[in-house]
Amino acid sequence: MQNSGKSTFKRTQIDHLMNVLVLWVILMTRMDRG
Repeated sequence: MQNSGKSTFKRTQIDHLMNVLVLWVILMTRMDRG
């Protein structure tokens, strides 16, 4: 059970990183157009 909990924690961390990356890409594209 502890192993599954760790894997879910890792997944949430990856999801958070992906969200940050998407925000970065949007910001960079907007700045390029600006």
